Amino acid sequence: MHFQYWDYGTPQPAWLMPALQGFANLVTLPANWDKEGAIRIDGATINRALAATDQLLDVDSPAPSVVPLSSGGLQIEWHRRRRDLEVEFTPSGKSEFYFFDEETAEEHEGPVGTNFANLQGYLQRIL
Repeated sequence: MHFQYWDYGTPQPAWLMPALQGFANLVTLPANWDKEGAIRIDGATINRALAATDQLLDVDSPAPSVVPLSSGGLQIEWHRRRRDLEVEFTPSGKSEFYFFDEETAEEHEGPVGTNFANLQGYLQRIL
């Protein structure tokens, strides 16, 4: 599997290498990686999540954690400042998000829009 990132002459984002390492780790997971029947994560799901990460984050944003899901999907997630933001990417192409603010007990979840604009406000509260 190949990852592509076009820098267009701009500085490399702070999050890029840690995120790429997280995605690369997913590529190496075999089927049944959790010993409970987990599905192997396909390249298309990984590439969609990587493209979304690039779209969501600024150059100086912190890298997300990249977490495999036994369904064959993955999550990119941030847990900072007593707030959580998780974005799930499924093999079918759907994306969902979950946000929780520990201080206020505010909680939101739902589908991710095509351009991720509905996540920007939550992301700014995390970062």
